[in-house]
Amino acid sequence: MRNMTPSAADRADISGKIPLLVATASILQISESMLPHPVPGLRFGLANIVSLIILVQYGFKPALTVTLLRIVVSSFIIGTFLSPGFMLSFAGGLASISVAGILSRISDRFPVFRISPVGLSIAGAFIHNMVQLYLAYLMLIKHPGIFFLIPWLAFGSVILGAVSGFIASGVIKQLTANGEAVSVSVQSKPAYKNRTYQPGTSWLHTCRPEIKFTAILGVTLMIVLIESLVLYGALFIIILILVPTTGLRYKTTFHVIKRISLIVLSSFLLPVYFNSGTRILVETAYYTLHQEAFITGCVFATRIVILALISSILAQTTRPDAITAGIRTFIRPFDRVGMNSSTIAQILSDSLRDLPKVWHEIRSAMAALLKGRKRNIKTLKLVVTELFVYVFSTKNGRPR
Repeated sequence: MRNMTPSAADRADISGKIPLLVATASILQISESMLPHPVPGLRFGLANIVSLIILVQYGFKPALTVTLLRIVVSSFIIGTFLSPGFMLSFAGGLASISVAGILSRISDRFPVFRISPVGLSIAGAFIHNMVQLYLAYLMLIKHPGIFFLIPWLAFGSVILGAVSGFIASGVIKQLTANGEAVSVSVQSKPAYKNRTYQPGTSWLHTCRPEIKFTAILGVTLMIVLIESLVLYGALFIIILILVPTTGLRYKTTFHVIKRISLIVLSSFLLPVYFNSGTRILVETAYYTLHQEAFITGCVFATRIVILALISSILAQTTRPDAITAGIRTFIRPFDRVGMNSSTIAQILSDSLRDLPKVWHEIRSAMAALLKGRKRNIKTLKLVVTELFVYVFSTKNGRPR
């Protein structure tokens, strides 16, 4: 592993690449969100490979920046900004890259405790899953049955974290050896267009993003603190009224539920299966469903649905540049402690602008790298490694 203190040349190199790398990691995260995952919260983590390579090659600060901003950018695109999934992903990403950063610093200062990228990846994946699980318990599914997922998540962290770590190691070795870009023929016409935002002139479209953010955070706090189906029913009715009055369509707005259907189902089934009560709704020879358990399941599932729907409405009625401006306003007070809100806003803007081009380049590069090769696991590993080398061997968004 190379020294964790980047040189001046390294800092200058990564500074120009950050918007490109944020866009690349965002695309990988968006692509993974479209794939089925049988265990909630357990995914391969291709986007985390980008962060791991940056951490080892350039240090903690750019890795933290790319990790957090790709979560924000990808949430813009799929319409989940400020949703429960976004909050869990943001917290998990922050915790995982922080732990990996601490371990890498220890490894750098004390060679006897040398930790490879594989070890960093496994540790980060484990912390990511555990933080998401505990936050889901505190915010959404306040039921101890959720902790039955710990063995599966821990096992998945080791396996998938190791795979990500091996890929990152291969990329780092190749970059360190020669730093040359993989030769890939990319077509010129972009193949991606963001269709989440729905243009309009309604009062919600013209409302300042800061006001929308504040309203969503207020509703989130209220839902987390108050477990009431009456309250949730009232909020659901408001959403049903809000959609047509702002020129949106129910089909587009409610499509977000499909993406989180497994989480919603799990949040309903956990209390229904593990809780008991005094009032019996259904009784069979194998199982008894109590009214109290059924109501608790409805509360947990409805809470997640409501939060997902309001985030969908936000994404459809707020331009990406307006969301960027709103985020800049929200984080501006942190400038006093060293955070540069203008720089962060600019990276977000550049990443969103570059996303169509990067999306197309990744698809074209994958197709070119796979051309003429056998389709098997070995080939896939080589192609993924070459793809990451291609991305990291660019300068200001263009191959060297």
